[in-house]
Amino acid sequence: MKTIRNMKTVRNKADTELVRQQNRSLVLEALRKHGALASIELGQTTKLSPATISAITNDMLSERLIEMDKEETAKTRNAMRGRPKVKLKLTADAALLLGIRITHNKMSFWLADFCCSIIDQQTIDIDTTSLSCDAFSQALVEKASAFLLGQNIETNHLSIISVACQGSVDADEGEIIWSPAFSARNIAIAAPLQDKFGCPCIVANDTNAIAHLLHVENETLTESFAVMYLGSGIGLGLYVNGALIEGTNGSASEFGHMLWQDDGVLCRCGRRGCIEAYASDFGIYRSANEHLKNTAPKDITPSQQEMEKLADAARNNDKTAQAAFNLAGKAIG
Repeated sequence: MKTIRNMKTVRNKADTELVRQQNRSLVLEALRKHGALASIELGQTTKLSPATISAITNDMLSERLIEMDKEETAKTRNAMRGRPKVKLKLTADAALLLGIRITHNKMSFWLADFCCSIIDQQTIDIDTTSLSCDAFSQALVEKASAFLLGQNIETNHLSIISVACQGSVDADEGEIIWSPAFSARNIAIAAPLQDKFGCPCIVANDTNAIAHLLHVENETLTESFAVMYLGSGIGLGLYVNGALIEGTNGSASEFGHMLWQDDGVLCRCGRRGCIEAYASDFGIYRSANEHLKNTAPKDITPSQQEMEKLADAARNNDKTAQAAFNLAGKAIG
């Protein structure tokens, strides 16, 4: 009986800590989304009790995660009689986030503060298709280090790294299992970054990440919706009944490499007839340029300006450009 009571005590403590962390997350998310808020406004937004709000905000003030917004608080003093409402806001320099996006032959880096305001960003070209697993992991760490060095950020000042990738991602292992951006498979992403920077690293499919952001930021997208990414690849993020459908290895909604045309044109994945071979940027650009018909897909990398020019041509009744976009629409449909 004593063992059972001890187990219940441990479980109750774990449940209490989980609720505490969830409530803290609600407060942080409210401040990040809405800006400076008074305690009563935090309660209205999060549906938490005044006592809970008071306990959480006192802890966060002592941890320097939040601070009083003097300017917004002063406005309440001028607008009403009595004591002003103390407005609380996130402390911008409480933490730094490094965001990374990996696509075909490109790496993009973003440095953001605790309010998620972008401090700086950079995109570099890198031949992803020719690098081995180890070579890419090493290059990723080197390029991330160089980006932070350019911001005069010491590696131990980062709080978290978030990586979004094309293709199938094992979020638990922090690996890219397969991606049209690579010839290699099972590429370690999280481990080398964590070893270098000493902070947690989360890895996700890029379109799933977009869907999650919209779910958090948009109050109308709370239950069931789909997000489609059209660009260097074709991706789909899917929420059903308020939950992100990730499936095995984060690839539940990846449909770009489903077969659309038997013995169709060559795709970057090495197969023929995939939806992506017709509807991605390289697919559309190839369809509109006959001379690229026999060019390897990995060598077809249209710029944003080239795609905009092609889109303008289609709007101006260029039949070849229109046919390329119509073919892409059929493949997606």
